[in-house]
Amino acid sequence: TKKGLKNINKIRKEIGTKKCIVVFSHCWYDFPHVYGMKNFTDFKDWILQTYEVARNSKDCFWIFRAHPGEKWYGGFFLKDLLKELPNNVIILNEKISVDEILKFADLVITAHGTIALEAPAQGVPVICADKTLFDDWRFVTSCSSRKKYISQISNLSTIKYEVTNDMKEEARAFLYLAIAPNEKKHDGFRLTADHVRFYKLYQEFKS
Repeated sequence: TKKGLKNINKIRKEIGTKKCIVVFSHCWYDFPHVYGMKNFTDFKDWILQTYEVARNSKDCFWIFRAHPGEKWYGGFFLKDLLKELPNNVIILNEKISVDEILKFADLVITAHGTIALEAPAQGVPVICADKTLFDDWRFVTSCSSRKKYISQISNLSTIKYEVTNDMKEEARAFLYLAIAPNEKKHDGFRLTADHVRFYKLYQEFKS
């Protein structure tokens, strides 16, 4: 939208020559230990720790993007958690698409979100805060402990992360295997996204 484009231009101006780090938040109600994760109590703990580092990392420009689940389910919002933001930190307008964000992101941080697949597939490096389903695919940097995670994101202005062609191809392959729809000839069972009305999901199961 026109409003979104104005926001993007403003963000680019605020970033200036600083390295731009984008933190993709998670749905607060998701279970954070599904892949054997142990570095953080929950996603709130992770976000607060990341924000503590970000506000003191003046050499980088930090963008925190709320998970769309906030609007789907309501109840708790990133903007209510992170207040009195310093000049080097903003919470992103949700109307700006992921594709637009990745155009000005130098690095992405997540716990284990699908952005960890999308970003390296487009050449943007990713740091994951804990274990993930795709640890052994090696297209992201995963942190084995809370201490390592803090150390990793505290030195982003001096460390250069790159996505090699092999990493990019691995990310694209996993992205396809993980979320691409099955071909009709395989007769796979397809479900609508989980934020639609429950009766619609029930109808799909019933049919």
